[in-house]
Amino acid sequence: MSFDLQNSQGLTEDEKGRLLLTPLAHKILFEGRKVKLASLQIKEKSAVKERMEKTVSIGLFEKLKQLRREIAIEENVPAYIIFSDATLKDMENRLPETSEEFLQVSGVGEAKNEKYGERFISLIKEFLVEDKNVKPLKKKMKGRTQDATFLMLQEGKTVPEIALERGFTEGTIYTHLIQLHSEGKPVNLNSFINQEDIDIVIKAKLTLNHQEKSIKPLFEYLNEEVPYWKIRMGLYLGK
Repeated sequence: MSFDLQNSQGLTEDEKGRLLLTPLAHKILFEGRKVKLASLQIKEKSAVKERMEKTVSIGLFEKLKQLRREIAIEENVPAYIIFSDATLKDMENRLPETSEEFLQVSGVGEAKNEKYGERFISLIKEFLVEDKNVKPLKKKMKGRTQDATFLMLQEGKTVPEIALERGFTEGTIYTHLIQLHSEGKPVNLNSFINQEDIDIVIKAKLTLNHQEKSIKPLFEYLNEEVPYWKIRMGLYLGK
């Protein structure tokens, strides 16, 4: 052990290479001089860093994955059967708050919208309430996907062509068209559905006294022969 005080050492060498005690070492060994040894201290994490580690918020994507996992366990199926990660990412980007908006998410069709839409939409709404900074961004982005569909329709492209090019289901594109029509855009919905189909949908609605947001009961009542998008469009035009 060495003692460092004003550059003095406990041991030194003479000209012959012998080890000798220094005056300081002599005082320590024989005169009772006390020496204070340095103590090693482990640097503690700052309080700020600890708080950050404890309060790291779970992002929406993780919350969506948690919900997907819960549903997968309920149905005893792999999680990807419910929705892929890419679909959850698109949900995170689009932040759908209605059934119509949920249908715009890549990988969401009418069947999955009916089956899972309400639970995922509820989760997204809760997230938007918790995170005040997300809402303005959503409002800024809203409507872009419908506008893209409208531009392609004006170019003369058919619904199947638009769906294929944009990576959506045809049902999602028809939902875009209904929304565009409700906004006053020049979209001729009657070119996609005839009056007979509208009458069938309205009759089914009256027979079932249908008041729900979900149109699955109508789909089942019509023996699953009328597609969801046509039921949705029939209800819209038959108001």
